[in-house]
Amino acid sequence: MWLWILLITALIAAAFIFTVSWILVKLVITPERSSLEEVEQLEIERGNFAPGEMAAMLPDEDGSIIARDGVRLDYCWYRAAEPTDKVCILAHGFWVRRESELKYARIYMQRGYDVLLYHQRNSGTSEGKYCTMGYLERHDLAALVALARRDKGYPEKPCTVGVHGDSMGGATVLLCGLGENPPDFVVADCPFATLHDQLMYNVDSMKHLPSWPFEGPAEWILRARAGFGYSDVSPLDELKRANGAPELPVLFIHGTADRLIPYDNTLRLYDAKRGKKALYICPGAGHVRSISTDREKYYAVVNEFLDKYGF
Repeated sequence: MWLWILLITALIAAAFIFTVSWILVKLVITPERSSLEEVEQLEIERGNFAPGEMAAMLPDEDGSIIARDGVRLDYCWYRAAEPTDKVCILAHGFWVRRESELKYARIYMQRGYDVLLYHQRNSGTSEGKYCTMGYLERHDLAALVALARRDKGYPEKPCTVGVHGDSMGGATVLLCGLGENPPDFVVADCPFATLHDQLMYNVDSMKHLPSWPFEGPAEWILRARAGFGYSDVSPLDELKRANGAPELPVLFIHGTADRLIPYDNTLRLYDAKRGKKALYICPGAGHVRSISTDREKYYAVVNEFLDKYGF
């Protein structure tokens, strides 16, 4: 009798753990796609745009590129007033879409850069069954870096192609910078250090669940459904494997009041980075809000970084 009770209890517990783990993974890899109207309203509330201002910033050109796994990614160009050999590619974060990065575009456009925006896979009008939190996104961004260089006539002509991303996009630009054919510079705003630590933190802080016993089953489900696991997405580990990537200029930015990705993630990354690096910790800024908390300082920090390394 007791054996049957124990067996039934174990089966119920296992079913509960599996179901919760499945839901947690689903929330990560298949977020609901945001609309332009939702993103615009979000940026208005954050003080980055006046009503109608974002919609008025129409791109000069639209295009698409096919990723290494056959997924179509849609991008657009904002061209400088004068011909230029400099490009910055802006990478957005989880759930949002490329228009959210227009708040950063102004920095580079004022410096005479062309700006390339794109919808990450599984967002905006781009294809993609899953969001992979940087696992495949790093290769998507690398393809766009190559596209931007071709646009400038590289390798026959020299050019500068940098990347700037926030949140998941911040992790993506770091991973891209540590891969083959990296960009010339990286600006990483509020990135996570490791996907494992980030997801376990979110499970605890947002869902009020302990990481155990869901950590193992969620990892298994993630690999089974999307083909990657926590350990496959770690800017911190990539930095360590690259011996700190001393020749890659990286600007790290984070707000002290970030409750979604705590700023100790950036401190860990900054400590692991060697050589060419800079750090800006914005007092009182929440998640992706360093620019809206102190816009003048944000612009100054990015411009100082670009000036220091000749971009």
